[in-house]
Amino acid sequence: MITQTQGAGGKTDVIHLALAPARDNTVCALAALTHGGHQARVFCNAATQSDQIKTSPTFSPQKVTPLRGNAGVFVDGTHSGKQSDALTLAYGATHLTLPLSAPQNDHIAGLDCILTTLNQALSVPANPQDKAEDPLADPGYIAGWLHHHAKYQGVSGAVFINRLGPEDAGADFAKLLRKALDKTPVPLTRIVVLDVPGPTGWPDGIDERHLLCAPDAPGKSRMTRPEPDPWRAGFGDEILLEFVRHALFAHANGVAYLDLSDWLAPAKADSVFVQARAAKPDPLITLSGLRAFPWKLPNSGKARPGDHICRPFDLKASFSRWVFSPAQAHDTAHIWRPHRIIGLTAQSAPDQHLWRFTGLRHPGAAPAQLVPKSSLRENADLLALSRDTFGHKPFRVPAPDITKTPKAAKRGDKIVLVTAMKNEGPFLLEWIAYHRAIGV
Repeated sequence: MITQTQGAGGKTDVIHLALAPARDNTVCALAALTHGGHQARVFCNAATQSDQIKTSPTFSPQKVTPLRGNAGVFVDGTHSGKQSDALTLAYGATHLTLPLSAPQNDHIAGLDCILTTLNQALSVPANPQDKAEDPLADPGYIAGWLHHHAKYQGVSGAVFINRLGPEDAGADFAKLLRKALDKTPVPLTRIVVLDVPGPTGWPDGIDERHLLCAPDAPGKSRMTRPEPDPWRAGFGDEILLEFVRHALFAHANGVAYLDLSDWLAPAKADSVFVQARAAKPDPLITLSGLRAFPWKLPNSGKARPGDHICRPFDLKASFSRWVFSPAQAHDTAHIWRPHRIIGLTAQSAPDQHLWRFTGLRHPGAAPAQLVPKSSLRENADLLALSRDTFGHKPFRVPAPDITKTPKAAKRGDKIVLVTAMKNEGPFLLEWIAYHRAIGV
């Protein structure tokens, strides 16, 4: 890791770090960490093939460990240089050279942190028709998001895995965030921004703003799938979570992995971090989140957090995030992934409400494009969050007018059956004959 800058945004210390990955086509050695003496670990992406890793003059691999779920590869071995030297990984016929870094666990030691990813490529037009809208990358929005979680869940630090776009788009995020925090101070001690250049999305993934990436969007069978775009696809190089675990989080008091569209409701009693530290046998809890939707977009066409007051009455699916206390963890081997921590036992936290504001993930999409609108119902918890916590006045679901009741029609002596059929022509005559026989 290369320290770029360190400065204050309001009362919050903002540290800007950057990786310098080594790439060969799709194969990428993302980072290298030393961990005692001449031992080092190289973190490689999912395209890396274990049998192509060789010994180089400066690094001798001893163990290669592919992560479950095709998330990347660890390469553990010995290096011959000094801690500050570069490390060269021999891969097939090529050599991948990258900086050899030491862990910097003091930055967020003792803090309760949010860990999240930010995709700067979504702010770069993919084609002339792309408006490149990404409200989640707006520093003002992020400052409000941090302030909310600091106030209602006790967050005292944050780490952003800053996925840079083409031509290093977004490399100025730390600077812009400092300016936003000068205008909207947040009660956080420290924020770490870690720049990661190059595409870090799923290789075959598509732009994550596309409606095909909206889990509940109707009509997907009629949509045309766009070309793969690893720049704008969802977070794919999940081994970066393992890198930041070893490089930054060893002494953190707590860490909650959230997306920037995820909002935790105010804690009713203990915060998620207190609950994680109290969990047994491992200091880990799972958050079961629900997707929320706006009933109507404001005139600007841009969804805001407080607009999300609805839930589909027939949607039961949820998503998972987690909160963990590294400072209280045992020596049990485990691996961080976005949806869970492999190797540890998690406890549920049913009293903690986690909401994903879907309109922020798909800017410009009407509610009916994100979910069948006929299924939306106002949710009392979301409405209270919007009005009482955010101080927002959302567009409400129209109440039915039941003050006027139509006059009852005259009862006749005929009975009419109404039905719906599909591909049942051969049985239609029999169906009619049967009902005629019983008096219809």
